[in-house]
Amino acid sequence: MFIISSDFLYDPYDSSQPTMSPLSPHPKKTILHLTNSEYGQAQVHLAVAYALSYASYPFSIHIASFAALSPRLSDFGKTLSPLGPNAPLHFHTLPGPSMSTTFFAPANVPLTMMPPGTHGIRHALAAGRQLHTLGAAPSGPEWMVLVEGALDVIKKVKPDLVLMDPLFYPGIDACKLSGQKFVELVPIAVGPCISFNQPWGRGWWKFAA
Repeated sequence: MFIISSDFLYDPYDSSQPTMSPLSPHPKKTILHLTNSEYGQAQVHLAVAYALSYASYPFSIHIASFAALSPRLSDFGKTLSPLGPNAPLHFHTLPGPSMSTTFFAPANVPLTMMPPGTHGIRHALAAGRQLHTLGAAPSGPEWMVLVEGALDVIKKVKPDLVLMDPLFYPGIDACKLSGQKFVELVPIAVGPCISFNQPWGRGWWKFAA
């Protein structure tokens, strides 16, 4: 049993951990966010990191992602509200290609808005013939660079818990290789993630959209 709360990862059956009581000081916990840099995935990590900066228990908060996300951290205190007493947020730049770079790099698909009329139709048909090139996975060497980069951060930070972007698969591999505890932090509700894994195709006919 694990107590998942503001002093999470405290296992009352693990004698190697310090004794905890309501009156004892709480040891600082280290949190590492491993996330892609695209805002659709990273926003929830930034929001949780911001909330943890105001937690009443001491946290050391780290975010590992690609360089494109780094400027967002400087927004705190400027366009965003200032961080709390657990600031600063420590940023670690991951090597290798980001998700969007890998996704779009092989494609010759124009991503701009298409013009109206027959010219736009020809434009759309030409783009459609290239859609199969989208979404390629990283090459083998690129994948290993991503995994090793995540492993290096884990070894350096020594987190008590990793909050994982479920689409950052090299980070998941790194946690499994190193035996690092992690939980997935998803930017959408749980229902859409699990409904289609139900038996007898219940996600299609039993559960509401």
